[in-house]
This record gives sequence, structure tokens and C-alpha cells, in this order.
Amino acid sequence: MSSTTVCMPRKSAAFLNRKARWIKASVLIWAASMGLTLAARGEQQPQPTPGSAQVQSQSTSKDKRSVPLRITVTGKTEYILDTGGLNPAEYKKKVEKAAESGRPLPTPAVEVTVEITNISDKPVEIWTSGDPVRLVLKLEGTGALNLTPPLAFTREFRIPRAETLAPGKSIAFRVTELTSGFRGRSHFAYWTDSGAYKLTATLSTGIKPAPLGSQEGMDGFGIVQLQSEPLAITVKLKK
Repeated sequence: MSSTTVCMPRKSAAFLNRKARWIKASVLIWAASMGLTLAARGEQQPQPTPGSAQVQSQSTSKDKRSVPLRITVTGKTEYILDTGGLNPAEYKKKVEKAAESGRPLPTPAVEVTVEITNISDKPVEIWTSGDPVRLVLKLEGTGALNLTPPLAFTREFRIPRAETLAPGKSIAFRVTELTSGFRGRSHFAYWTDSGAYKLTATLSTGIKPAPLGSQEGMDGFGIVQLQSEPLAITVKLKK
């Protein structure tokens, strides 16, 4: 009887020790997996927020009153492409391979201005920098490439900064290359052959007062997406 009384607590203690070790291991595994998930998320580029109010331009907006801004793209429209002696197909493959390796080739040099204008009769605050602000330059055409190479970004969040646009006033962004996107370095656009192209600018940002139907951002700003009319561009091969 005494042996039974002694053995039972030992078995219970051993069982409890094993259970405690199992729980501790499970917690450690969960914590490690969460850490890896957060690290991976930190390296990913933020995606456009579903449900954002979208405006293509002043002339194509479904509701001009909801988003009081217009975005336009202007600038040089004729460029020369130097493929380094490669034919267009070879050059295109070279550009794609470089992007896949995470070492993209320099994008074409351009002389373009993206301008945001307040088309309302009241002041508007707009985010002009920070991680929530993203300007994407997209090319369309026979030899167009729009690539997102696997690049790493630091994990800190860069708070958006706002400027106030008075009625009729504009903010201009000078563009010298077709590299854009998250922090200006996630979207790479190329022309790989001669011909006609169209360049479109899309700006994801926040404005205040928040437009009707826009997703709520921080400090009373509403998340919106502005899209320009395309700029027609002609590209010729270097002789």
C-alpha cells in the first residue's frame, strides 16, 4: 500500500513534467513561427488597399466631386533605345533575366513630370511622401516590360507627410527614370523595341478631407488612387 502511495505521485510528477516541457516547446515553436512570419511580412512590399476610391482622371472620373484632384503626365515623348548590339528579342530576355536575379538593369532615362492639381474650390491636404504613398509608372506597347524584381526593403514604417494644396494649385514630381513603386524602387518599366508606347502614372496616397467612399487612413485622411491619361511616347532604335 505504501509502495502504491509513493509510486503514484512520481508518475504524476513525471507526466506533469513531460506536459510542461511539451507546452513550453509548443510556445517556443509558435513564437519562432510568428517571428519568421513578421520578418517575411516586413520584407514584402505593401499592396494597394482594396476598397480605395479610384479616379482615372478629371475627364474619366465617375464622380468628380468625390476626389478633388487631377493627375497628369507630361514631358519628352521621343527616345532612343540602345540595346548594346542585341536584337529586340535578345535584349528583352536580358532585361527579364536581370530582374529575376534581383539585379535589374537601369530603366530608361526619361524627362517627365507628374503633376497633381487641386481642381476644387477648397484647400486639400495630400500625402506626398512616406510608405503609404506610391507612384507607379506603367508602360504599354509591343516591347513594354513592367517588372517587380525580388528586392529587399528595410522593415521600418515611414510615416506619410502631408502638404496643403490651395484651390487651383499643383504639386509636381520630376521623373528621370522609369523606376517607381514602393519607396520608388519596386516597379521597373522598360521598352525593349522601337515603336509606340503609352506611359500611365498611378498615385496611391491619402487626402483630407476624406472623399466619400474612400477607406479611412490615419489622422482623418482617406486613401485614394489617382490615374492619369496616358502619355504617348515614340521609341527608335539606336543606329
